[in-house]
Amino acid sequence: MGEHEYGENDYDYSGPIQMDFSNYTLGHIVKDGHSYSNPPEKIKVRKQIYWRIYDLGWNAELFKETEISLGNDNYYNRNGTERAKIERYGKKYSWIAYFENAGLRNDLGLLDNDWDRFRISGADIDPSFPAKPKGELFIKHDLLGNRATPLEDWYENGDMPFIEGYLSMKDINGNIGEWICLDGYASQEDVPTERHRFTFIRSLLIKEKDYDEAIDFLKKQNLGGRWIPEKHKNYYTYAGELYYCPDSTSENDTTLEFITAKKKIKIKRGDPGYFPSVIFDMEGDKVSLRNEFPVEIEREISEIKEFKVLMPVMEYNWEGYHSHLNNAGHSTIVAKEVANHLNLINQPQTFDLFESDGNTASINIYHHDDYNNNHCLVYLRKDLLNKFLSEKKLRFVWAIWGEREVKFKTNERRHEFFTAHPFKEHQVFQKIIEYEK
Repeated sequence: MGEHEYGENDYDYSGPIQMDFSNYTLGHIVKDGHSYSNPPEKIKVRKQIYWRIYDLGWNAELFKETEISLGNDNYYNRNGTERAKIERYGKKYSWIAYFENAGLRNDLGLLDNDWDRFRISGADIDPSFPAKPKGELFIKHDLLGNRATPLEDWYENGDMPFIEGYLSMKDINGNIGEWICLDGYASQEDVPTERHRFTFIRSLLIKEKDYDEAIDFLKKQNLGGRWIPEKHKNYYTYAGELYYCPDSTSENDTTLEFITAKKKIKIKRGDPGYFPSVIFDMEGDKVSLRNEFPVEIEREISEIKEFKVLMPVMEYNWEGYHSHLNNAGHSTIVAKEVANHLNLINQPQTFDLFESDGNTASINIYHHDDYNNNHCLVYLRKDLLNKFLSEKKLRFVWAIWGEREVKFKTNERRHEFFTAHPFKEHQVFQKIIEYEK
């Protein structure tokens, strides 16, 4: 690969490369090439990219006026929303040269993969062009309870919302059969009555040999504060490669940790886990700190029981700000372990999965009115779930949890309510529901 001597300045506002690209973007593919550093390797890569840009056909005489015009247009309309940003020709050539160089450096083992990412973050368009599911209202039940119930009573004693009816359903959106909800989220708010509730539907696949013990722990566990491990996120993975390319997505195994007991232990000076005692000394208005090193210290530790489980879903997390052409957002989808074992197939412009004969295997539901009124759910056909459970010797369980909240238009109203009804704790509701085939 050739190198182009770009001169004293590494970028120019009328040239193909500009400041952010030269400084920040190039640093992503050069070790220690972070912002405002300019090591020899970064200079070399910049020269190579300049060379490739000119080799591809960029020419200052041909593009200079257009580059300046587009740059000015983007600057003066940067807060506009009426149309997407139009990139300069030079930037398009820059991106081509950048990705080619990144690929070469990866093949030569020169790309810094400290973040263990499947694809470098400069990728802007998912060429699969996935689309959000149609936004029809799906959860039609009122999850906020009887409005005749006084607000303070609902807040403290509102119990579970009507959500169990959505765990197992028949004939969804014209798709015949029985369907099992693998994951879901629902949020409802009623401003006039000052109520809001959010509800998570999570599920876990537990080994048959561990199930009885794990379910006993799970039924006693407080699920609040997002105790259940988060779904594994997949950034910079194209929707079309979520299932056929093993390295493109994270594994969906996770660990449940239950505290079974707490005990105090003594640790001698010099042993692992020992740390000094910090002493505050006060003399008049002066405060000083000093360390003491006793022969041994006492610490409280937790005894943990762990269970390896599989999450039946994962997340597609393409960041839509890169391009207006990708507006699918973050979507929860069937985990690759489930889909690949069942030989399911994905198709363009949808996150639904299909069997080889074209029959629908999974369904994604999405509805969004506003930030506090929305829901999304993922369903798998019951016969397919049962097949997966039998062949993998797994059991399936739902963990439902959420919170009731009071929402007020003014701080004065909020103060009035909590003065009359002092805040005790977050109003968490939860329920463990065992699945029966």
